Amino acid sequence: PLPQVLPALTNALEYGGASAKALEPLLRIAKDGLSEEDMQSQVVPTVVKLFANTDRSMRIPLLQTLPALMEHLSARVINETVFGHVSLGFADTSPVLRELTVKSMVALAPKLSRGNMGQVMRAFAKLQLDEEAAIRTNTTICLGKIAVHLDASERERVLIPAFTRSLKDPFPPGRNAGLLSFSATQQYYKPIDAATRVLAAVAPMVLDPEREVRETALGCLRAYMLKLEQASAAVGKPPGEASSADADAADDAVSKAADTVLKSMNWLTSAAAKAVGAPQQSAALTAGGGGGGGGG
Repeated sequence: PLPQVLPALTNALEYGGASAKALEPLLRIAKDGLSEEDMQSQVVPTVVKLFANTDRSMRIPLLQTLPALMEHLSARVINETVFGHVSLGFADTSPVLRELTVKSMVALAPKLSRGNMGQVMRAFAKLQLDEEAAIRTNTTICLGKIAVHLDASERERVLIPAFTRSLKDPFPPGRNAGLLSFSATQQYYKPIDAATRVLAAVAPMVLDPEREVRETALGCLRAYMLKLEQASAAVGKPPGEASSADADAADDAVSKAADTVLKSMNWLTSAAAKAVGAPQQSAALTAGGGGGGGGG
């Protein structure tokens, strides 16, 4: 019966009698048989305590189940308790844990405070130089996915330098991720930045040795040229002269195009990275990585 099974599972997890395999049945039972009030009183406290566990065999499945937990975790609990433990994974010596920590930011970002998001950006700047190609690539993809949750000043400071840095990655999917992220975040850049900074970084990529990178670069250029055509048509016109309906339609088209790219951005798996033949070139990246990245 549920009243007996649930306390047994939570106690076993909390006091060390059970492995991480007990997490899945705990969450399944809680989801199917508990009210939100009971979930908060009987399950959430145990789960939150588990995030302090330093055992990777527990931390890894916790990160994997984090998206399913988010609806039950308040912003206060996340920012004051959970994030501090999760963020330790950014610098973990295990590539699997570093990568899962990066991916977990997609779930956490909507509830992160500005201070904690700043910590994420600083960690991402270092992870863009990680020795693991898949981690570098997925860090760039993750930044593109969570850009919507950054405030405007943070986006202006972080995005263009970070994506520009990724275009110098020796690993082709890493460069491709930078181009996709530029396309997925085009609505956040002023026309002058699009013209002088984004295009200057993207244009050379149409001559990349890799066909997929070249094709993504051309698609990115087309998107930004459309954005700049619209901006050019408005130059010199009084603010009230341009049709607000036309401007709204143009903005909507840019947002929809960016959203389409965003939805197409998938994580690079370690297996795929090996199939491409990912070089471990952290030294080359450190020497040649341009821009300030996401650090601050």
